[in-house]
Amino acid sequence: TYLLPPVYEQFMRDHPDIHLEIQDMTVEVACQSLLRGETDLAFTSDTPRTDAIRAELVMTEPMVLICAAGSCYSDGIGPDELPVRQEVYVGWTDEFARWHQELWGVDAVPRIQLEIMSQLQMFMTKRDSWAVVPRSVADGLCAAGGRRLDAAFPLPERRIHALQKKAVSLEAAQLFLGITRRLWAAAEA
Repeated sequence: TYLLPPVYEQFMRDHPDIHLEIQDMTVEVACQSLLRGETDLAFTSDTPRTDAIRAELVMTEPMVLICAAGSCYSDGIGPDELPVRQEVYVGWTDEFARWHQELWGVDAVPRIQLEIMSQLQMFMTKRDSWAVVPRSVADGLCAAGGRRLDAAFPLPERRIHALQKKAVSLEAAQLFLGITRRLWAAAEA
């Protein structure tokens, strides 16, 4: 939602002759599609569970704490001051889920749990809602009226990997990956 649209636009400008098809898949489905030759390149925060797929780290970004504008939370907040019943939870990665369970417990029930990240903006408008999100997502949500909070506890990083079938190097995928690296490096600077 926030990282790839500029890449799509630049790729389509630079390579109008190449067909671009965008799909949303789980990492398992993406790996199967890569192995069948139906997909050339996939991006994921989780690493694949097969040796037939090459995973290249292309970006890391910090996770940040955000809340709805007008919420009662203040900077320097600790996990015990964040009511889980007000959380808008997205299970970014398996590693993130484990981190979350360590802080709030395995029985924590958030206000809402989303699998579709694009719906996060709607739920983050509810007073006293909060979420832990990647910086790029926070930037977009804060531009739409959210508020970033300084957390008094360590937050994880999000790692984004490019997945490709091993022993296959498709020119279009390499062109797309090159634009991705360039634009994401500029965004990190």
